[in-house]
Amino acid sequence: MRAGNLREVINIYTYSQVTNELGEKVKSKVLFKTVRAERKNKGGKEIEVNEQLTPIQTVQFNIRFDDSIDETMVIEYLGKYYNIRYIEPIKKVITQLITSKSK
Repeated sequence: MRAGNLREVINIYTYSQVTNELGEKVKSKVLFKTVRAERKNKGGKEIEVNEQLTPIQTVQFNIRFDDSIDETMVIEYLGKYYNIRYIEPIKKVITQLITSKSK
């Protein structure tokens, strides 16, 4: 991977249990890391949820390898959140290919 291809900036969030103002434990997104990535659109479709059509977009992000990133995390890119579906190390564990779906 060439460094010049990492044009996009993505934020990776992890979930954490925090206590809200009412003293309840709730799940909250916490910024884990900001990285540069190469983005590739891999298609999309519409699914029916509660009698409404919802668009789903599949996107791949290619980033420098980081073994602390896993499938439980969420990617934020241009104000949209993407669930990580799977992570594939490529090119002798120098980079990772993250395939994600929009929420």
